This record gives sequence, C-alpha cells and structure tokens, in this order.
Amino acid sequence: MRLVVLNFIKMVDPNNESFPGQILRGQNNRNKKGKNSHMMVYLSQSSNGDDFFEGAMLTSAAVAKYNNVLIPDQYFLKEDGNGNSFPFPTKATCVRPRKHIKRNDWAPFNVVGQLNEEGLQFLIKSIGNETATFYEDNEE
Repeated sequence: MRLVVLNFIKMVDPNNESFPGQILRGQNNRNKKGKNSHMMVYLSQSSNGDDFFEGAMLTSAAVAKYNNVLIPDQYFLKEDGNGNSFPFPTKATCVRPRKHIKRNDWAPFNVVGQLNEEGLQFLIKSIGNETATFYEDNEE
C-alpha cells in the first residue's frame, strides 16, 4: 500500500477526507478536565456509523502502567507533499496500544502530521486487533 500525501489544513469528516496514517487534532476534542485531548492517527471508519471513526491515540507519556509504545522518529513524515513542515511531533511520541473510537463532531480537525508506510505498519502492529473502544477520559 502506498500513502499519498494530501495537503489538508482542516477537515470536518475524516471518513471522507482523511486516510490511514494521517495525524489529526480535533479542535473540539476535550478531556473531562476541559483541555484539548490527544492527537490521533486516523485508521478507518467505525462500525458504529458515519459519525465515528477508529484511530490510535498518541501521547508523550511513556508510562509503564499504560504500556504505551514509543514510535521511532523515522516513522513520521517531516513535511507534506508541498514541502510544508508538519508541526507534529515536537518530542518523543508514543501510541497507546489499543484502537479507540473517535467522534466526527470533534471537528474541525487539523492535519498536524503523518506516518510513513513503515510507521503505519508499526502502529497497527502495536495496537493489535482488539475491538475499538471509547477512551474513558474523553468528554461524552
């Protein structure tokens, strides 16, 4: 599979505007404390319907109790297809080793980065094949 780099700045429907490996930040994605939540890697549309998608949660927390997996820096593209630098990542980044259900109503989404093909395969292997779940710290 070959990834095509698209130069989206913002999107409202990742199921129709994104592709696996693209890193998104939902402007209306808040945790229970009301703060902007984690970046996410788009993976696929959710079986829960058109209002949801499946993604992987990115974090800088290398916390043993979560078993987060460090993503090697070489798996992140540095710029988009037009030569514009991606703003993410700025520091060591881990993936929480499970799939999460993400909400389209967190839109608009900013495209902040992208994994290369090897990075996407690494991420998929790291999160495993369990059924996607909602992240318990997100606002409902």
